[in-house]
Amino acid sequence: MVVKQTSYSDRFFTIADTTGGSMYIFFQLVQNQQGGADYALKMQRCDHEGNLQAGTVDSGLTIQSRITDLFDAVSDGAGGAYILYALWSPETHSDDSVYLYLQHINSNGNKLWAEFGKPVKVQHTDFDFEGKLLLYNDKSVAVVFSSAAYGDNGYGQLSAQKYNSTGSTLWAPGNLAVCTAAEKRGMYYITDDGSGGLLVVFEDGRNGTFSGNSYNNLDIFMQHINANGVLANNAAGAGIITASSYQSLYVEKPGDKYIYPDGTGGCYFLYESVAMNNPDVKDIYVQRINATGQAVWAGAGTWIARSDYSGRNVYAVDMDAAPSGQLSVLYNTSDGTGYYDDPTELRLQTINNAGSVQYTPGIGKKIATVFNTGYREYSAPFDIKYAFNGEAIIVFNYKADSLQLHLQKIKTDGTLTWDSAGKLIIRQAAYMPQILKSNNNNYLLRWFDRRNYGEWVEDGKGDMFVNPFDVNGTFFSSRTRIVSAGNGAWNTPSTWVGNIVPGPNDIVVITNAVTVTAAASCYSLSVLPPAGNIIVQTGISLNVMH
Repeated sequence: MVVKQTSYSDRFFTIADTTGGSMYIFFQLVQNQQGGADYALKMQRCDHEGNLQAGTVDSGLTIQSRITDLFDAVSDGAGGAYILYALWSPETHSDDSVYLYLQHINSNGNKLWAEFGKPVKVQHTDFDFEGKLLLYNDKSVAVVFSSAAYGDNGYGQLSAQKYNSTGSTLWAPGNLAVCTAAEKRGMYYITDDGSGGLLVVFEDGRNGTFSGNSYNNLDIFMQHINANGVLANNAAGAGIITASSYQSLYVEKPGDKYIYPDGTGGCYFLYESVAMNNPDVKDIYVQRINATGQAVWAGAGTWIARSDYSGRNVYAVDMDAAPSGQLSVLYNTSDGTGYYDDPTELRLQTINNAGSVQYTPGIGKKIATVFNTGYREYSAPFDIKYAFNGEAIIVFNYKADSLQLHLQKIKTDGTLTWDSAGKLIIRQAAYMPQILKSNNNNYLLRWFDRRNYGEWVEDGKGDMFVNPFDVNGTFFSSRTRIVSAGNGAWNTPSTWVGNIVPGPNDIVVITNAVTVTAAASCYSLSVLPPAGNIIVQTGISLNVMH
């Protein structure tokens, strides 16, 4: 277990660190000194074997008290993280204004910048914030955020800034307007251009009318900001998709990513197109654009699937990209014959960098029949990651009434590694899974779990768990974990807790000085500070399998 009594309805971010482990950034409701409750920004960290490295399972480490929202968190490339969050006025602690802050922490959760971090934007509380972060190879980070008036349903203006690892701004003082067009922007994606710049793809209402709290027509535009913070396109942005239909981008929930760089200065992104004369007809596309916003693939892009509420209905999507430029879109869809009790099919479509699909357009490849039986509130029931060898690994809820988690691996030719149900890995009470790449070609599975709670849990409350597994779907928890008890020789039983000498299938954790005096082997090995030390005598072999 990583964190007790958190909630998937609260914001949380799971980040792969630089050692094969993972960091968890979340905010949690805590009691204040006045007897009320405030949200606190917290973190927890695990090593590549799932061992806690910071704080306790009950609370984690508190980074900042009295925050109002958590927007994004990304790795800093050095074991720590950048965190974007909102805070009431730090001077008065009143709700007359809200501050958007960027903070930098190290792997132990210590703040590397000033007490609250760097103030990105100060806004009167009549406005809402929403923000995203993007890490660069030089450890700098870009911030893109929207500010929208209350009642405008998130539609507002987009701004950007870039910071180095010490917190200095790299672009012009203040914040750069991403688009100067008069109308408002909606959902947006961000990715890098491969040269230190930034691509922003966003919904735009300039060709529609804003009424109530929405537009009657939305188009998709983009902006390219180069490494120097200069708008490379027209200041109003470049129109990508301005067809006579309603275009929309997906909400990127924690762990989701619907835009990827294409390696040539452009990007791929996922979007939905809604027929103006029939809003029940929604088509899902992937489009590729170059750095100037021109579509690389013909028409609307590559068609993935249709949702029309009379045939197939698409309920959730996920996307990942391989280093080769290949993309995969995973989605679940039903035949529309029922709602609470009809099975949905988990399907996959794979696209190469020319926009050609591997499977039948609009149908894709069936991965599994998933029986939801009324639990559609778990709106992210699966995750996909490309394996180190180019195969796709998928984790999904197979039976949502018992919340089983299953694993499937799809080979490059489309062959399923296991049967159509996949490999059962969690028997019950598990939901909202996420896969992270670890070290030694292994992975970490993070999920929410309600095994310690009743059938119905308010606000999706549960515990957060993490477990490492290998490319064959073997979970390390099924192996024996052996920890050193004191200084001594590897093959001496008293060196180990339980007097068990490790073997080739065991996970070994060394916290003392251990000397290998005879040939030995283990499945994996961790040497932990401050006293952990492994000495292999000359001419003796220690074989670590993973």
